[in-house]
Amino acid sequence: MAKADTRLLERLIGREALEALIQTCGGLAIPIPKRLPERGPLADLPLPAQEALIGYAGGDKLYIPKAQHLHIHRRYEAIRKA
Repeated sequence: MAKADTRLLERLIGREALEALIQTCGGLAIPIPKRLPERGPLADLPLPAQEALIGYAGGDKLYIPKAQHLHIHRRYEAIRKA
């Protein structure tokens, strides 16, 4: 099983795609297909993000961290803007 921290994933797929992936799969090990998926959590990501994940861990399972700090950081940003 491949592991990636949030910084590596953010560099690979971008912040918005990472946040979407964490929201649906955070804390889980998900199978990364060798080809573009037709369905599943990866199919909802933008095409460049899908391709980057396939290039990194295609054919393996990838642990998606929960990354609570991203949720907390986003909440603080919202509070500061208010």
